[in-house]
Amino acid sequence: MPMKGINSKIRGVTLPEPHTDIPRQRLIKKLVRRNTQLRAVLEPDNPADEEAVAVYVKGRIGFLRKKKLYHLGYLSGAAAKMAHAMILTQEPFAVVVNRVTGGTRKKPTRGVNVRLMFETKKK
Repeated sequence: MPMKGINSKIRGVTLPEPHTDIPRQRLIKKLVRRNTQLRAVLEPDNPADEEAVAVYVKGRIGFLRKKKLYHLGYLSGAAAKMAHAMILTQEPFAVVVNRVTGGTRKKPTRGVNVRLMFETKKK
């Protein structure tokens, strides 16, 4: 089946990771590259948005730590709405990193651009 996609940015990348207090900027620098597959998880108890879709990356920070999931932030816009609906209906999709921005002297704050990929149904 043909693949389709929606681009999005991950929101909240300047905040600390809520479960470990590791800066998300450090997580992005160490774990996120182009084509990294991320995990999308519903967050119905999120006080800012009951339809929020959190985005996690799996990796290892530190020498002796096991690989685990780290919360990078949230999908935004149309991608968040579509991922929310697809999770509820159990339709397959993937969240893949398109580009990591920033990380330079001029623009030190890193950002993550992603693509929500899903199959389209043939007519």
